[in-house]
Amino acid sequence: MNGNMVLGEHPGSVGSALGSWTLYIPGLGIDDRVAMVTMSGSTATDVHFYLPNRIGSIIGMVNTAGVLTDQYRNLY
Repeated sequence: MNGNMVLGEHPGSVGSALGSWTLYIPGLGIDDRVAMVTMSGSTATDVHFYLPNRIGSIIGMVNTAGVLTDQYRNLY
């Protein structure tokens, strides 16, 4: 990425009820994300934290209990 970061996603149309949406919590660096929060209205229903490797590439995600929920391989 180049420093432009999406902070949230909502599948509905403009002016529709908030419903379910995703919030991305930014970190300190450019293109750095700390967590992904799934929201229902204004209530957090699910939280996942990004797991970077030693060079900053995201290799997985864990839930609030620390359980690995997603694992990614960088092929380049």
